Amino acid sequence: MNSAILSDSDNVTAFGVADAPRVEVRAHGEKYATRTLNILQLNINDTQRKIEELTEILNVNKVHIACLQETKLNSNLKLKIKGFTTLRKDRKDRAGGGLAFLVKSADIKFREIILPPTTDYDENSTEVQAITVLLPQQEVTIINAYHPDNSDINLDLLNTLLDTKSDTKILLGDLNAKSPSWGSRTLDLKGSQIEDLLCDNDLSILNDKRSTYLSKTNGTTSALDITAINHQTASQATWKILKSAISDHFPIITSINKRVDGTIQSKRSWSFWKANWGKFTSELEMLCSLSSPHTLDERLQSFASHINAAAKRSIPRVKRRNDWVPFWKDTNIENLINERDKLSTELQKNNTETNRIRFTNLCHEVEEHWKVIKTLNNQSTQQKADILTNIISSSGRDAATNKETASLLAKHYENKSKLTFNANDRKLLRTYRKTIQDSKRYIHKNILTIPFLMEELEAAIANMNPGKAPGPDVIFGRMVQILQKKELLEIFNLSWATGKLPKIWKLSTVIPILKPNKNASECKNYRPISLTSTLCKLMERVIHRRLMNWLIENKKLHFYQTAFRTHHSTTDQLFYLNQSIIDGFQEKPHKKTLAVFLDISAAFDRVWRQKLVHTIQGTGINGKALLWINDFLRGRKFSVRFNGALSESRRMWAGVPQGSVLSPLLFLIFMNTIHHHIHPDTNIACYADDIAVWHSHNDITESEKALNTTLKGIAEWPENLKLTINADKTNYCIFSTDRRHRSSFNANIKIQNSQIKKVDLPTYLGVTLDPELRFSKHIEQTTNKALGKLNILRKLCGTAWGSRPQTLKSTFCTVIRPVLEYATPIWTPASISVKRKLDSVQHRAAKIIIGAVSSTNNEKAEQECGLPPLESRRKLATIKFTNKLRSYGLDHISRRVFDKWKHSTRLKRSSTLQLDSEIRKELNLDHSSLEFLQEPLIPKNPPKNTCFELELLQPCSKKVDPVTLRQKGLETIAILSQDNFAIAYTDGSSDRSLSNGGAGIILLLPDGNNYKHKINTGIIASNFTSELVAIREALILYQQNPHVIDSTEGLVIFSDSLNQL
Repeated sequence: MNSAILSDSDNVTAFGVADAPRVEVRAHGEKYATRTLNILQLNINDTQRKIEELTEILNVNKVHIACLQETKLNSNLKLKIKGFTTLRKDRKDRAGGGLAFLVKSADIKFREIILPPTTDYDENSTEVQAITVLLPQQEVTIINAYHPDNSDINLDLLNTLLDTKSDTKILLGDLNAKSPSWGSRTLDLKGSQIEDLLCDNDLSILNDKRSTYLSKTNGTTSALDITAINHQTASQATWKILKSAISDHFPIITSINKRVDGTIQSKRSWSFWKANWGKFTSELEMLCSLSSPHTLDERLQSFASHINAAAKRSIPRVKRRNDWVPFWKDTNIENLINERDKLSTELQKNNTETNRIRFTNLCHEVEEHWKVIKTLNNQSTQQKADILTNIISSSGRDAATNKETASLLAKHYENKSKLTFNANDRKLLRTYRKTIQDSKRYIHKNILTIPFLMEELEAAIANMNPGKAPGPDVIFGRMVQILQKKELLEIFNLSWATGKLPKIWKLSTVIPILKPNKNASECKNYRPISLTSTLCKLMERVIHRRLMNWLIENKKLHFYQTAFRTHHSTTDQLFYLNQSIIDGFQEKPHKKTLAVFLDISAAFDRVWRQKLVHTIQGTGINGKALLWINDFLRGRKFSVRFNGALSESRRMWAGVPQGSVLSPLLFLIFMNTIHHHIHPDTNIACYADDIAVWHSHNDITESEKALNTTLKGIAEWPENLKLTINADKTNYCIFSTDRRHRSSFNANIKIQNSQIKKVDLPTYLGVTLDPELRFSKHIEQTTNKALGKLNILRKLCGTAWGSRPQTLKSTFCTVIRPVLEYATPIWTPASISVKRKLDSVQHRAAKIIIGAVSSTNNEKAEQECGLPPLESRRKLATIKFTNKLRSYGLDHISRRVFDKWKHSTRLKRSSTLQLDSEIRKELNLDHSSLEFLQEPLIPKNPPKNTCFELELLQPCSKKVDPVTLRQKGLETIAILSQDNFAIAYTDGSSDRSLSNGGAGIILLLPDGNNYKHKINTGIIASNFTSELVAIREALILYQQNPHVIDSTEGLVIFSDSLNQL
C-alpha cells in the first residue's frame, strides 16, 4: 500500500516515502552510510492484524527504528518482521497496552535500558521502555512511552530515564496529555506536567501542532502523540506525519541528522535457469587445455578460476531485488487501502455522518480482507516473542558494529574449540605422531587406497544437492554437475594419493543463527552454520561411500549405533528400547526396566582430533585413507559473517568440521568404543550422541547396581575422549506396571559423582515415553502440535479466496500428516481411545479441504477428499516396518529384538510385534519369501567389455514437456542400439508382482526375432527388487541361448531404473 506525507499546508508532497536518506550503493557486505536516522512512532492499536501493512510502511520509508504503543500482545503471540530485531514489553496482568521497539538489524546496534523492578504494570502505570542506540562515536537514548487515559503519569520514572548519560535523548509516544504546545486546544493537568518535565530536562517539542489522532467513531481529531528531543539536536531533526489510516493514530516519522553505518544486504547472484550450459562446457574445456599446473593447490586454483571464468561468459548474473512486491499486494486490497487513506483525509476536513459511515465500513472491509490473505506463518499460535537486544556482549565489551560482532562470535567459537590436556594425553599424542609416520610407509593396496573411479564420481554428483550454498571458493553445485568430470577426478585422485587437501578446502564461512527463545546478547546463544567448499564435499561423498561400506563389510561399527547409516533410523532405535521394556512386562514375574538417558554437551564440536585419528587407525584404516582424513581434520580455519560483515580468520582446534559430508561418519567411529564400558546385562542404544542405557530385572535394585556399574565405566569413557556429560540434562525413568512401587522407589544413580534426577516422562529421539508405555502424553503433544499446523489449511482457504482442494490436500499430506505419523510403529499399540485424538486432526483437515461444515460425517469427509483413515495407515506402517526388520541382517539392532520375541498375552498389553502378528493373522500374510537386505556396495570395476550409460546423451530436466523428453529418450536408444547387438528392454513393478509377473523382458535380435518373458517376483516385492530381477533375467535369457550369443556381438540392456544401475 502507499502512504503519503503531508506538508505543513496539508498538501501531499511525496507519495509513500519520507525524505529518503542518501545512500551510496556498494557491493554486498560492504558498508554504506546515511545522513539521517529515521524513527517511526505509532500507536498501532493491536499489532497482530496489521503486521503486513506495518512492514510496508517500514520498508517504504526506510525506517531504522520503530516505536510502537498499544501492541496488545501477550507471551503466546509472536511479533516478527524480516530484517528487524524486536524488543517487547507486554502487559502481564490484563489485556491491552504494551510497547515494542523494532530495530533494523543490519544497520543499528542497540542496548536495552533495564528499568527499575518497581515499574511493573498496574492500573495507573505509565508503560515505558527505553534503548540506547550506538551510532558512530555517539549514543542516542530513545524512550518509548504509553500512558492510559484517566490516570497519573509516572514522572519519577521518566525523569530517571531522561537522566541517562547520552549524546541525544528522545522521548516519544502516546501520553494522552493535552497542551497547545503540541497542538491540543486545551491544557490539562498531564499536559502541564509533561511541559514541566520537558523543560526540566532541556527537551524541545518537534510536533508541528497538527492532529495525530482520528476517532473512527465520531470523526474528531486530537494531538495525543508527542515527540521531544534535547535542544541542541532539535535543529537537526524533521517531524512528519504519514497519511495512513493503519490505526486511529497516524504514523509519525522523525528524521535526525545522524550518521548511520549499515551493510548492503542485496547482492548479485547467478541466474542458472538462463545459463548457456553448452557454452559453459566448451569454454571450460578450452580454458583447461591452456594450463597444466603441477601442485595440488595450483591445479585446484587454476581449475576453480577456469570455472568462474566460464561461468561469467555463459551464465548471466542478476541483482536480487530489494523492492520486492509483497504477496498480498493485489489490486483489490491496494485499492481498498488507498481509498481508506484518502477518505481519512477527507473526514478530517469534512466530518459528516456519511463520511464517518463510509470510513468505518472501509476500515472493516480492509480488516476482513487481511483475514483472508494472512500468511502461512500462523502468528496467532507461534510461541514466545523475539529476543531482547541485538548487541553482542563478551567479557563486558559491547560490539557496536557488525564487524565487531562477527569478531566477537569468531573468538567465542575458537575458544569453545580449545581442549585442555594433561601429562597422560601427551602419551597419546606421541602415539598419534607415530601412527601418521607409519601410514606414510604403508604400501598395502586395498579398496580404501586405490584411485577413485569415474563411476564413483558420477554417483556422488548424482546424489549431491546442487542448491546448497557454496563455501569460500564460491563454486556452486549447479556448475559442478556440468563441469569436466575428468579434470575433477584427476584432482581428487591427486589429493587422495598425496594424503593432502588444498588449503581452500580447509576454510569455511560461519553464519551464526540465533537459537529459538534465547537472548541475542550472548555469543553462546548463536548456533554456527558452516559453509564449506562444494568440491570438497563432493570428494567427501566419494570417500564416505567407500569408508562406510568398508566399515560395514568388516563389521567395525557396533550394532547399537544407528545414526547416519543405511537401513537404520530413529524408529529402529526406539523400537529396540520400547520392545525390550514391553517384553519385560510380559514375563512372570514381570521385569521392571531402569533406563538412563545421557546428554553429552557439544559432542560434535569437542571431538579430540588426534584421538579420533588414533581410533580410526584402530579399526584397520591406514595408508592414504588415514593420511587424508588426518589432513582433513588439521589446520581448519573459519571466518564469521554477521549481517554481511566478515570477521578475521580464526582457527578451529577441535571437533569434526561442521557442514561436511564425512564428519557424521567420523563421529560414529569416535563414539564406537562406548560398548567396552557396558555391563554384560545392560543394553545400550546410540543415535549419534543421543544415548540410552537400560537394565531389566524383576528386582529394581539389581538394575540399579548394574546401571551404576555401567555408568562408572561410561563416566571414564568421555573423559578419555575430552567429552563432557551434562549431568543436569541427564535423567532416568523407571518403566513398570507396578505404579505404587515405581512412584515410591528413588534409585540412587550417579554419574561423575552427580546424582541423576528422576523423570516420569522422558523424551527420547522425539518421542515422549511414559512408565507404562501407553503413549498418551506423546499422542497428546503430537495432537497439539498438529492442530497448530492445521491453521495453515485455514489460512489457505476462504469463501472469497483460497486454494483448490487438491492443493489443500497436498499441504496436509506434506506438512501436517508427517507430524501425526512420526515413529508410528512405536506407539501404534496405544489404546484406540488415545489414538482418536490424532484421528480428529485428520477429520478436521478433511472438512477444511472439501469446505464442509463441522457436523459432516468424519468418514464421508475422508472419503470425499481421498484420505485413508489414519488407523489403516498406522497398521500399514507397522507391517511395513516389521517386514523390513525381518529382512535385515542378524546384526541389525531391530533384528536382535525380533529374534528374541515370543508371543505372550500374560498382560492385556500390546506391542509393535504383537500388533504386527495380529494384523498378519487377519490378512493371512507371512514372510517366507523374504531375503536379507544388503548394504549398497561401492562401485566395482565393471566386467571386461562392459560399460554403463547413466544419462541421456542430451541431458535435460524431467520438467520439460513429455514430447521433448520422449524424443530425447528415443534418440539415446537409437544411438546406443549398435548394429548386430541384441537389445533387451526391462521393467519391474511391485504392483504386478502377483497378477502379471512383476518383472518383464523383451529381447530383440538383429534378425528380427524376439523373446518375451515375465517373472513372478514373489508375494512381497518392491519396485527395486522387481527391476533387479528383470535385469538379471535378461542376462540369463541371453546367456542360455547359444545361438543368440553366436549370432550377435553383444547385448544392450535398456532400463528405466537409475538406482539399480
